[in-house]
Amino acid sequence: MGILLLLLYTAIMGFSIFLVLPVAAIKNVSPNTIHLLNSVAIGILIFLMLDVFMGTYAFVNPNFSEGTVNLEYSVLIIFCILFTYASFSYYTSMSGRRGKEAVAAGNFKTLSFIVAAGIGLQNLTEGLALGASMKLGLSSLILPIFVGFTIQNVTEGFPILTPFLGKISRSSYKALILALFVAGFPTFIGSLLSFFVNSVALVVVFNSVAIGSIIFVMLQMHRMSLKSGDGIPAKYGNTGLMMGLLLAYLVNLLP
Repeated sequence: MGILLLLLYTAIMGFSIFLVLPVAAIKNVSPNTIHLLNSVAIGILIFLMLDVFMGTYAFVNPNFSEGTVNLEYSVLIIFCILFTYASFSYYTSMSGRRGKEAVAAGNFKTLSFIVAAGIGLQNLTEGLALGASMKLGLSSLILPIFVGFTIQNVTEGFPILTPFLGKISRSSYKALILALFVAGFPTFIGSLLSFFVNSVALVVVFNSVAIGSIIFVMLQMHRMSLKSGDGIPAKYGNTGLMMGLLLAYLVNLLP
């Protein structure tokens, strides 16, 4: 019964990200609106990156305020972040050399999939938290984790969606659905993995890889926003960024 309940919780938590899908059906989105919503997505990603980093670092260095630091895990965090960022940069560079439309050149589907991959890695660690709590019988933590991560996943679907705004078609709908699946499904992997295996290193590695990919995605989204923002007042970008940060912060306050 425990494993079936875990799968039910995981399905709701992971695939709540699909609740953003109806937004893609909005037609005739103005450039100003797209610029604003893209900035909102960047704001959400900034908060998500900081939240994951602080949670991971505090997890492996709980006595940091007393001057005690776990050097091995701290180095592992930095290495995974840098390695992931460098890997994505190398991939886009090589894609450009082969003449393909890389992320930097404005391929919105590629950008969305990279966003989905980063969020998927972060969702995997959310699954780790849920599976470990159920395995240990921590009933007081299960509901807050389930509710909080479910709502958070809805907001995390937004950065995946924004590259498609104003470009949606029947074929791109399929790509969007696949990207959302890539982001949501790893929650299953994480919950099942932590239900059978207990490893601090796994949490550190997956969280750090997620941070590295989110940093890369944020910079690419910002670069694309600058390229497509000719003549658009800067207030749209600044307002959207603050809206995204505030939205992610308020969602994070929920249990």
